[in-house]
Amino acid sequence: MFSNNNRENNLFHTIHVIILNSNNHRQTIDMKSTIYVFLLSLIFLLSPNLSSLGSEVIITNSIRLPNDSIKVNKLITSLESFLDQKDEANTNNSFVNKDYLLETSLLLDELKGIDKSTNFNDDNFYKCYLSSVSKTTENQYTVQFSYIGVNGTIPVLRGVFTVIATSIGDEFLFHSPLSLNTSSWTRKNIGKSIVYYKPEFDISIADSYLNYASKFDNIIGINDKPTVLYCANNFNEVMKLIGVDYKLDFSGINFNSSSGVERDTTIIVNGVLASNAIQFDPHDLWHSRLRAVLAPKDTYKPVDEGCAFLFGGSWGYSWEDIKNRFHSFVKTQKDRNWLNSYVEHLDIGDEKGKSLRVDYIINALIIKELYKDGDFSKVKQLLSIGRDQPNLDVYFDTLDEVIGINEKNFNVEIDRLIVKYVE
Repeated sequence: MFSNNNRENNLFHTIHVIILNSNNHRQTIDMKSTIYVFLLSLIFLLSPNLSSLGSEVIITNSIRLPNDSIKVNKLITSLESFLDQKDEANTNNSFVNKDYLLETSLLLDELKGIDKSTNFNDDNFYKCYLSSVSKTTENQYTVQFSYIGVNGTIPVLRGVFTVIATSIGDEFLFHSPLSLNTSSWTRKNIGKSIVYYKPEFDISIADSYLNYASKFDNIIGINDKPTVLYCANNFNEVMKLIGVDYKLDFSGINFNSSSGVERDTTIIVNGVLASNAIQFDPHDLWHSRLRAVLAPKDTYKPVDEGCAFLFGGSWGYSWEDIKNRFHSFVKTQKDRNWLNSYVEHLDIGDEKGKSLRVDYIINALIIKELYKDGDFSKVKQLLSIGRDQPNLDVYFDTLDEVIGINEKNFNVEIDRLIVKYVE
């Protein structure tokens, strides 16, 4: 998931609803307008008597609420509780409609820590404002709320979210609108997976994606889980599908995915597969699958990239393509000083925007040797030395331990691997 902030100190703080008086005329906002974010921030900034307390759902009288005040009050009380538990484990949130737990987990992950600002060093900088409540059926409502902070007189919009609220007994339960938003999509079963896509989508792309995912999981040692895959056009659509109408953290990100695991089932809302602007690259999928067992801060990038080169290729090149390009480069080298090439991050790519770093290729050869018997444990040990390596001491110590290559014999040993796997 993309948001994994620490639990807030005020997690169990009771949320109150404050009904605000405002002299402003009722505002009508086109939710699809590109200026929505600005207008929404401005409305709440100009509304007087805003509370400065922490985890409150703030309501202005510019919000048009349904006429049934008893149901609305019950809905708001339930929404308070839903948001009060957002930083807990998703399965522990008692106001989640458990029939939709899998998809709602994606939305809840984006809500975790949403009120916190590291820039302003304030765990309660962003306040929750009710944006709209629309009745869709006798017992169901669409609810939109926003998190906004004010820096002096400048509003800062952190996020806008939409949930479906269903009346069950004396309370409302909430879930992501993903199923509703994709109700017209086509569904297809592929092995243990269920794929949702638009009619114009080439389903063979999803088939390839799932095959690579299964291959990578098998290499890494991840148990084969049922997967629910949604194929979206871009990351903006991914977020809107799951109920994130806007989030400051993702401004300018065009292609990405949201994923999670609940009840031993994986859900992925992919924002690349159905895109006309970018093609699915197994290289990137390798990185996302590895994150299931190894956090980015614990992952040494050159080895991670070496794995991605070897198992998934890069920039549309297969490993065979990369190996052949490297072979052509090797033949031009009279003085094969691989240690210098490694340290200097020598790039032998000859196409614009398609870097092929020698340190990544060297690690791919090392990984091929380590994994020749199908045992990933030593590769994982080398991967796990940590992202931040101010020098290569830890890398060479670990490399020596797992394969007997060190700084002194590096050139000789890499030459040996080149002869074995490249030439």
